[in-house]
Amino acid sequence: MALHIWRNFRADLPEDWELLQFSRNPAEGRCAFADRYDFRFELSWREVPGPPDFDRMMSDYEAKLKEQGADSTRRVKVGQWQGLEARNNGSPSSRYGRYFPDESCLIESVFPWPDGRQDRRLAARILESISAEHSPVEGKRRWCAFGMDFLVSDGLALEECSFLPGKAEMCFTDPREGTVERFTRLGMVGDWLKGTVADWLRAQFDVRDEVTRRETTRVRDHAVEQIRLTHTRKGANKVHLRRRKSEAAAWICPATDRLYFVRIQGKPGKGEENTAAADRLACCAAKELG
Repeated sequence: MALHIWRNFRADLPEDWELLQFSRNPAEGRCAFADRYDFRFELSWREVPGPPDFDRMMSDYEAKLKEQGADSTRRVKVGQWQGLEARNNGSPSSRYGRYFPDESCLIESVFPWPDGRQDRRLAARILESISAEHSPVEGKRRWCAFGMDFLVSDGLALEECSFLPGKAEMCFTDPREGTVERFTRLGMVGDWLKGTVADWLRAQFDVRDEVTRRETTRVRDHAVEQIRLTHTRKGANKVHLRRRKSEAAAWICPATDRLYFVRIQGKPGKGEENTAAADRLACCAAKELG
């Protein structure tokens, strides 16, 4: 089983289930996971003012499924999850709902069972693992997706997310404060990295940026390159100068043979980090968060 954390909810899923569809909206959205053959699991969320009427909600689901031609339906319960099992043309599916008061969210979990085999034990194991995530660092929210385990400052929105062969990247922003936090995992390093990791890290910034600190630290077998910079640019009116600071780190994980990169950017004197950039991203058991 592999840990996934999205929108402050965590779940343990089989290692061969990959996140293929996702939503960035924290108020309402959905994540869908699939193995190499088909979709296996969906997790949906919706912010609501209070606990819903589950009896009515399940009755509505049941009526809708019957209208769509369901052969049979059955109400079930797993722990605090209210569920409904159905069969349509002999194909089973299961859906469950639960309200999480800490997040003011209604969570729905759906198992399509595309191969026709309903695994109630696996479903129960997954449902029992779903909970609101409690960050190990105050003022940060933990995410775990696409082979990255990382900490994002509170109040930032997921602006960009891409998962391509050889590259996974998630970017969180607060435009009002000029804050940008970017987390990246790059594969096939031997095919494109020609110099050192330190040289590559410096090349991710403009040559005009002033380097205020560079260092290399070792975390077990990981050689972590770290850099701090100050950016000075003319503002929109071409007169006032706009200053930004960046802290970044990069390393190659010997366990995965991938390059990990984290970049934290914000205003000087605003949001000073109590956790270094290098400590915001984990890649394996040998290099954990914090």
